[in-house]
Amino acid sequence: MRNILFVLVDCLRADAVCGNERGTVTPSVDQLMSRGTYFNQAISTAGTTTTCVASLLTGNYPFAHGIRTLSGYKLNSECVTLPQVLKHHGYHTYAMVSGPLSPITGLDRGFDEYEYRTDGVYLSDDWGEDLRRRFRQKKLREPWFAFLHLWEVHKPRKVLPKFDSKQFGADKYERAVSSLDPELGKLFSLLGDDTIIILHGDHGENREVARRNLLARFYRLKRRFSYPVDPRYYKVGHGFHVYDFIVRVPLLFYGPGVFPSGTIVPDQVRQIDFFPTLVEALGLAMPLPVHGRSLVPLIKGESLPEVSAHVAAVGGPLQGSKNWRVGIRTREWKYVFAPQNPTIPEEVYHLRTDPQEWRNLSKTQRPKAEALKRQLLDIISGTYYMTGATAGEEMSEEEKKTMEERLKQLGYL
Repeated sequence: MRNILFVLVDCLRADAVCGNERGTVTPSVDQLMSRGTYFNQAISTAGTTTTCVASLLTGNYPFAHGIRTLSGYKLNSECVTLPQVLKHHGYHTYAMVSGPLSPITGLDRGFDEYEYRTDGVYLSDDWGEDLRRRFRQKKLREPWFAFLHLWEVHKPRKVLPKFDSKQFGADKYERAVSSLDPELGKLFSLLGDDTIIILHGDHGENREVARRNLLARFYRLKRRFSYPVDPRYYKVGHGFHVYDFIVRVPLLFYGPGVFPSGTIVPDQVRQIDFFPTLVEALGLAMPLPVHGRSLVPLIKGESLPEVSAHVAAVGGPLQGSKNWRVGIRTREWKYVFAPQNPTIPEEVYHLRTDPQEWRNLSKTQRPKAEALKRQLLDIISGTYYMTGATAGEEMSEEEKKTMEERLKQLGYL
């Protein structure tokens, strides 16, 4: 049985590690990518960490696992998690997490050890050296599954002095990614060739460059006078929409003999597919049906029918469920609407000709908009997006207060 390291980098966009236009310098990730299988169109469930991690660990969309946003609800007690399945098959399960991933959320289910960091500690700090020592000295009981959640790319970005120049990126975001890369390389070098390594981003991010040009300053001025302005022009962060720079994330599997070397899969895949994919790749059986599906056929060079990805914007910047957006994404199209607020315009984007999603075609592409909306409603009909009901367990008042204090510390509230 192989050891498994799952590295989840908070706010890591797909175009930060792959693509000709990136300004990041990431030789460690590049080397891992050249030896692994990379999914070039991986789509996250949402733009908020706890929602995405719940989907990763259960294979389900939020209306089944119950964690709809950063606070208020815990993981549905009926959901089986990936660490529970691995533990059942003899794995020792470890989590080293930060940010909003408090055990209060129920995301610790199935982990033998759930180490929650409340302070801003990073791989380049003493904590990182201690983590590497644990791997170097084989302190984790084998076979192990280690879920490592990293905060370096999240605001406030961790940019090491050596990397704080245009040589390593156009803004703090890219420089933080470049700063993290050698720290990842140090960690990867301690693992045997038979260790499976997964690199993923929970969701993406609107970068600092959104604020830098004259047009952005003009839109910020308009916003001061209460004109409606698309937040991509002025807001650095995530959770406020489902644009591709927020929901398109890297997904990389490395493992000789299991995941082919130097393979790029162009098919659209979903965050909910991670759980069943890893389970099948390990030769294990899924304990129950989930929304996701195994991507092993694609890894083997076979084909799968295209499936649409459901995406949601449920973050704190939207200030309540009336401003939430939900959407559906195919390889070619994206449709977005606010299910509890008909005054917010629908959005339709043709991703093949407009990958930056500048041109809203909701008025000129009505048949396409209606078809995508019907498909989306088939997925979410009767869920909390429409009714306010949820499958999750409500936090106690004390737990809500604790989470709110933590979210304030993180700058979400």
